[in-house]
Amino acid sequence: MKRTVNVVLSLFLLGALVLAIRPATSGADAPLVAQWTQIQPATTPDTSNYQGAMASDPLNHGVMIADGYAGSLSIWIYSNSTWTQVAAPSGLEPRNEEYMAWDPTINRVVLFGGLGSSKLNDTWTWDGSTWTQLTTTASPSPRYGGGMAYDAATGDLVLVGGRDDSGLVSDTWLFTGTNWVNTNAPLPQSGCPIYGAMASLGAQGGVILVDCSGNTFTFVNGVWNSLGLVGGDDYASDMMMSYDPGIDAVVRYGGYVGHGLNTTRWWNGQSWVNMTPNPITASNNPPGLYNTGMAWDASTNSLVLYGGLSGGAYHGTWEMVGPITVTTTTTTTTTTTTTTTSAPSSTTTSQPAVATTTSSLPTTGSNFGAGLWISMSALGLGALSLLLRRRLRRSS
Repeated sequence: MKRTVNVVLSLFLLGALVLAIRPATSGADAPLVAQWTQIQPATTPDTSNYQGAMASDPLNHGVMIADGYAGSLSIWIYSNSTWTQVAAPSGLEPRNEEYMAWDPTINRVVLFGGLGSSKLNDTWTWDGSTWTQLTTTASPSPRYGGGMAYDAATGDLVLVGGRDDSGLVSDTWLFTGTNWVNTNAPLPQSGCPIYGAMASLGAQGGVILVDCSGNTFTFVNGVWNSLGLVGGDDYASDMMMSYDPGIDAVVRYGGYVGHGLNTTRWWNGQSWVNMTPNPITASNNPPGLYNTGMAWDASTNSLVLYGGLSGGAYHGTWEMVGPITVTTTTTTTTTTTTTTTSAPSSTTTSQPAVATTTSSLPTTGSNFGAGLWISMSALGLGALSLLLRRRLRRSS
């Protein structure tokens, strides 16, 4: 008798323990919705950043754009919702479609190549106040139009693709902080190595690339993985993409499919999940855009999107602060929709590409915990029922 009661209690306690320690979520399938806000800064850059570059600039607690499409190099820093122009050094030739990314290993913004009076392959770093040209013993060929992002696993910048004097190139290079190293691991032949978008995958390491045909690739442990068309906006080129430490995920916006797209998607590790507001209004979502930039801004804990093309040159500035998590609960009589705002990460870091945060993305933990709790409870009730039947038989 006592042994049977102990078994029943143990099953109930085990189920309760599983339920208590399961990951807290706002719903197993709770969708994320982008929370975009248009900013009206007192000063707006004199460039739409069409075919320019944009990168996080934690040294100035903001982001940087560099665009030489109009024939003169226009460099601006965005911090605390304010744009400030920075003078370009005389040796930094005006260019567009250059490669630019934040490198937390050396605590610098790195700029490489682009298209100026000719294709370029010079390397420059920005220390928060000064541009410095580096002399390297090896370098990618003069080129423009590819991608570059930080790999936290190796501490290097990864550069891939573009167009050089021979045509489209798929080679992959690492910038170690002082020199360039050819990985001899080109993008698979199925890839279109130009006019795509590339971003860090955060602290887990690796980078992610969406090429000009909309195909997704990841570069992890020195190997390119071809994932194909994995989630909406297929065949789009010229989109914007950035790692967002606030939600520990890569976010992409827009792209070109004969016109500019106005969709926001996040990478869940397997596919691109739609997080576009519904319905879309002029105040809650940027217009359809392509050929612009997006980067993480530590001063506002937000993704900043600026400029590009939207039927013509666009000069708007938008911030995305976290997402909204929408939880829908259905009962037998009514359907209740509750909207809560997911707070940005409380971790402040000057290295957004390797920020350690607690993800607010939906998980399957709640399904597992609840299912196991129900299973344990059912076992406990079954054991209790068996105990009662035995006592009834004995009493009769």
